[in-house]
Amino acid sequence: DKVVQANERMSQLIRDLLELSRVGRIDMDKRPIDLNALLAHFLESQNDRLKAEQFLLLIDPGLPSVYANESRMLQVFENILSNALKYAHNEEGGMLHISAVEEEDRVYIYCKDNGPGIPPDYHQKIFGLFYRLDPTTEGSGVGLSVVKKIMKFHGGDIRVEPHSGREGDGTTFRLTFPCREL
Repeated sequence: DKVVQANERMSQLIRDLLELSRVGRIDMDKRPIDLNALLAHFLESQNDRLKAEQFLLLIDPGLPSVYANESRMLQVFENILSNALKYAHNEEGGMLHISAVEEEDRVYIYCKDNGPGIPPDYHQKIFGLFYRLDPTTEGSGVGLSVVKKIMKFHGGDIRVEPHSGREGDGTTFRLTFPCREL
């Protein structure tokens, strides 16, 4: 059983590393993406998983469009949701809230969960390859590295927003996209 489990973990790690190496090399086409439509389809595709976990995914209406690669954007939201499913649970249940702010030269997408939060000392470390904040949870430690690389490919960035530092205040990831002619 241990050999089978180790083999499965190694296979997943290899798949994750291959995916990281592909970002920016394939699926290069970018176009205007309506985040409302993209996230509505994403929510629909994740519905069974969310019900099984008793997890709530809230998406604000009226999100802006971004100039991006659709499959890579789905991958970004999949990785953020996967992390929230692992870590964002408290007595009210798990929740991820996606909202946006559009400014003159940037679009900010906020993904806020209701988990324990990430201490400020780890805000940069979590985007490192193979880094896992909690080594007892499943995963390869590649997911947020992939997200960081995808956002860089789009001329944007991802960061963890500062919070009050109180346990249970959750984590907010801020995705930054440059505004482009859509």
